[in-house]
Amino acid sequence: MGRSAPSEVLSMAIAAAGGSDIAWNDGMAVLRPARDGEEAATGGSSPRPQSPGGDDVALAEAYSAARRDDVPELEDALQRGVMPRATDADGNTLLHAACARGALRAAKLVVRWAVYSTHPPDRNFLNLQSAEGFTALDLARAGGFRKMEEWLVALGA
Repeated sequence: MGRSAPSEVLSMAIAAAGGSDIAWNDGMAVLRPARDGEEAATGGSSPRPQSPGGDDVALAEAYSAARRDDVPELEDALQRGVMPRATDADGNTLLHAACARGALRAAKLVVRWAVYSTHPPDRNFLNLQSAEGFTALDLARAGGFRKMEEWLVALGA
């Protein structure tokens, strides 16, 4: 699957929202999902389809923040509803994105949200494989990010 230009993603998001329920947050378009008991923007009684990780624009920004080790932006995306366990079209999680670039601070934030937000912690997330069969640990090793590799092994990956 090819990558879409940001303008194409925004156009798809606007179309999916029926042209409404779009809020602008610091120059970024964000879809506001229908709340329980509230009709979707299409005016019908069925809820608007949502991607597993939240809206596509916010999810794309979260992946970008994870790769850049931009913890404030990543945390903002998670607080706005991006699911920490979301996967992209290639089966990569936010943890995969961070580990592929050696973004240790972002990886720690993702693990805190995805693993330690449940009781008991769900460490299975650490070993999720992409569509190509790679775990986050595999990507950290391939990139030569020794400190990240040691941290993941210590967590049980």
